[in-house]
Amino acid sequence: PRHGQIVFTLIVLCLCSNIRAYPIRAGHCKSGPVIGDESGGIHGRDGMASLADGSISISFQSELSSSDAPILLNSTEGITIDANIPYTVNVARSDGFFRGMLMRLSGANGTSVETAWTATSGETQVLPSTGEKTGFDSACAPGVTALCHTSNNDKQQVTAGFILNAAVDTKLEVTIVINNDPSGSNFWHYSEFEIKVQDGGGSTPATISPRPSASAAPSPTNL
Repeated sequence: PRHGQIVFTLIVLCLCSNIRAYPIRAGHCKSGPVIGDESGGIHGRDGMASLADGSISISFQSELSSSDAPILLNSTEGITIDANIPYTVNVARSDGFFRGMLMRLSGANGTSVETAWTATSGETQVLPSTGEKTGFDSACAPGVTALCHTSNNDKQQVTAGFILNAAVDTKLEVTIVINNDPSGSNFWHYSEFEIKVQDGGGSTPATISPRPSASAAPSPTNL
């Protein structure tokens, strides 16, 4: 009967949603290196260590002082940037491509930072902050925000906008997916960064981040 076929299809879709990757967005907005668990193990449980180990860099460039050197994120020392200053954030991999990303930002002591990100190209999107949710309609907890991919195309770099209008200490948790193998790959990297947003006073100097040319190629493979 047709009713039985519909029920069977819905059951299969529900089961698949628990074990597949999410090629058109990040499937969660949870804290920590949890993509292995959230993908049902399809991404591999343990990943491939830090972003630096994957030749992945993240830099902040002030849009008001474009002649200044970009501020390169450092996981051991953190960085300081200014409130009320728009920044262009550049994510780049210097020796290859990546396919997916989740850049989750949270404020200290529950301070809301949900307006920090702006998607400035078709390669990124901002997850809603309507309550933590996983799946194809994933969302962040109120006050938390995340930038993620819109496709699993190969990317060498992506950019997005960033601004916070008040001083706050934040934590940026970044997961980058390089590739995915249905057998259960570990082709992803994770790092945490402390970002202090201050009321004026300049920003911490840093070395210039590599900025390879943007490249994107369609891929039929899930992340």
